[in-house]
Amino acid sequence: MAITAEKSVLELEHSSGGIHAIQGLDSTQYFKGMMVYVDANGKLAPVVGSAGATLVVCGVCQETVLTGASNTRKIQFNTGTFGFINAAAGIAQNDVGKEVYAIDNETVGVTAGTNAIAGIVYEVASTTLVFVTIQWPRNSSQTVDAT
Repeated sequence: MAITAEKSVLELEHSSGGIHAIQGLDSTQYFKGMMVYVDANGKLAPVVGSAGATLVVCGVCQETVLTGASNTRKIQFNTGTFGFINAAAGIAQNDVGKEVYAIDNETVGVTAGTNAIAGIVYEVASTTLVFVTIQWPRNSSQTVDAT
């Protein structure tokens, strides 16, 4: 079930990859604790189910904000290792070190389909909680303006 209000997300101690900021979409609700990605236009967007198999989650939103119709505001997000809901207990111990996918903005699973890549499984804490490492930028060809 997707986040519809601000939420505290478990983060492993000393795992923070840092705070980044990218311009958000126009007229969009962002909640602290939701997974976000950079869309094809270079703007930060909340993850939704079936966001797109070519998309990659870039972090966890650090603020709750509703952007305006002509938004120029940069939305802050954090990278690191975070606890997310394990979709239908689908992620198991043998998935540690493997890519997982964003089912919605707070749930990860093993099914790629049209779901964005969420990150790499760091730890399976239980059948309902999995820790995933999210890095940004993902490779040398991606850049981010953190000013």
